[in-house]
Amino acid sequence: MSLRLTIRPARLDPIAAEYRALKFDHDSGQVYDETVRKAVDSRIWRYWQYKTRGSNQHVKVDKEEGNRGVPSLLNLAIRCTLQNLDSIDRECLEGLDWGIAEILWRAIKRFELDSFHIWRTFVSVYHSEDASSLLYHRQSIIVPSVSLDHYATPIMSPNFEWLTHLTISGLFLPRSELVNLCRIVNLSALDIVAPKTLEKIVTIPTVDDALVRSWSREAASNGAFPKLRVLSIRNYETITQTTLSYLSTFPSLTLYNVTGCSIHRDHNVYAKKLGWSCEGAEDLIEAMQRDKQNSQTWDIPIQACFRRAGFLIQNPTVLGDVEADNRRPVLNFRMGPSQSIDIFTAYNVTRSFVFQRVEFEVPQETRKEPDKVVKKRRLRVKSSKQLKFEDLLGDFGGVKYGL
Repeated sequence: MSLRLTIRPARLDPIAAEYRALKFDHDSGQVYDETVRKAVDSRIWRYWQYKTRGSNQHVKVDKEEGNRGVPSLLNLAIRCTLQNLDSIDRECLEGLDWGIAEILWRAIKRFELDSFHIWRTFVSVYHSEDASSLLYHRQSIIVPSVSLDHYATPIMSPNFEWLTHLTISGLFLPRSELVNLCRIVNLSALDIVAPKTLEKIVTIPTVDDALVRSWSREAASNGAFPKLRVLSIRNYETITQTTLSYLSTFPSLTLYNVTGCSIHRDHNVYAKKLGWSCEGAEDLIEAMQRDKQNSQTWDIPIQACFRRAGFLIQNPTVLGDVEADNRRPVLNFRMGPSQSIDIFTAYNVTRSFVFQRVEFEVPQETRKEPDKVVKKRRLRVKSSKQLKFEDLLGDFGGVKYGL
């Protein structure tokens, strides 16, 4: 004989549990609910600025090349500096000549200790020097832990000490955070790639024509996006040909990539009226293949678009800054998982829709959207002399009211 005992947890009364969560204020006599949430530690989300591929532990065991005895004073100074890179700021480097700073930077690159914080500090001081090793830096945030606004502040350079190429791949971000991208004044290329889950794109249309219109208004009223050459929005069906009428306020914008959006080659006639032309991607493919041979760690498509856009800028207001911008250091900042980029391959060149700016001076009346003609329904009144009040109400609302 066996006895089976089943123990079930006691069910809590939901009404009683709700009242137990409330608190009572004896001073005011009010009942309130208090929710305590753990704040995000600033040291955690700022860690990406100091993250490196190498470790300073290798510096301790490193020996000076060609010297088996006592290390030189320069080698000892470099070792001590590499072990305390987090404490280096702009004030530490302002009085240091680039000839000595270049030796330190080469040692930083050798041990792969070039974090974003170190690169930003060196660029802010030596951005005018002819240093090829400082021209490019790549940073990736696979899983963002905070909002986009927290990442936008560090990558911003109000004095244009460097340019930023921003790639947002496979992330669902609120519209307010995307609108605030206009605050990044040194943004020179923006690439937004839709997530692969198409069902969520329909339910959360944060990237649409209204977003581009908000950017256009900021550019017209506040001078936003002064350096933006390339705007790429891919695989968003909510982007239509209406966005072409919003791009005239961007002074440096030259390439507009809308692959996978609701813009097709049939809209080329409408685009030409606004100063844009739908061109093939053959030139971009050649530039991409050429850059791929020179650099293996660089975001090839966005770099190819940026270089190609520099040859197409014809705006006299920003034409003098093109050569200077080409020599500025560039930060390639990516947020989100890395997806397969096949928009500029020879196989998909016919599916790529890249609009190039061919005219920068567009008449003001052409920029406006065509006014929609609203047909007003004319009220018809019965011609009968014995018109009743309920008949008149029926013509207004379509419903008979009994009086």
